[in-house]
Amino acid sequence: MESVVIYFLGVLAVVIVFIIFFRKQVRLRLISIKHGKYSYKYVKQFKKYANKSPFPYCFKDDIMPYLRLGNAKKNNVDHYPSEMILLFEGIPYYTSLQEIIEKYGKPDCFNAFNIKNQELRAYGYNKSILGIPVKAVFFFIFESFVMGEYLIDDLTEGNIQSVSKSLMDKCGVIPRNDAMHYYIDGNETSVYFYENGFSAMIRYMNQANVTLHELIK
Repeated sequence: MESVVIYFLGVLAVVIVFIIFFRKQVRLRLISIKHGKYSYKYVKQFKKYANKSPFPYCFKDDIMPYLRLGNAKKNNVDHYPSEMILLFEGIPYYTSLQEIIEKYGKPDCFNAFNIKNQELRAYGYNKSILGIPVKAVFFFIFESFVMGEYLIDDLTEGNIQSVSKSLMDKCGVIPRNDAMHYYIDGNETSVYFYENGFSAMIRYMNQANVTLHELIK
């Protein structure tokens, strides 16, 4: 009996030593089991230990000024009405995260943000539009797709005017001028096109999602 007790005490000591030396890995593993690696809690804890994200960034940590960009500029740009439902990548809003992952696979970049006690996740994929390299980013709240963006980091890679024309054609819109900064208002959906001479953004939003609007206002 005494030998059994000694054996278990030895095993317990080994387990304790293991936990002490690998406590960071153990904690990260527990968080990943409960919340998944692609979560705000996992990324936050990983950055606390390693001082960097476990994934390539789609955006900087200070996301709010960027998210509010559309609202700040909205009254000063052209608006075009469209009778269409404007969908990012042709994917309906409220599509589940699992469906996106099954279709696109592991993301090339990822961010998770805690905004007003809500978790906003961004999954980005490297693609191209008319030969121009872009990042296609899917935004999720409660693992439900609510917003999508095409990000063009270098306008020297192609003709941004052709991208704008293609977008307007798909949305059934006839441009009034050559402006590269405008809104297209569809059926409870919208597209915001923004170009600053160096980079460009094409943001698709679900205008019917109250939670999304509360986060970015």
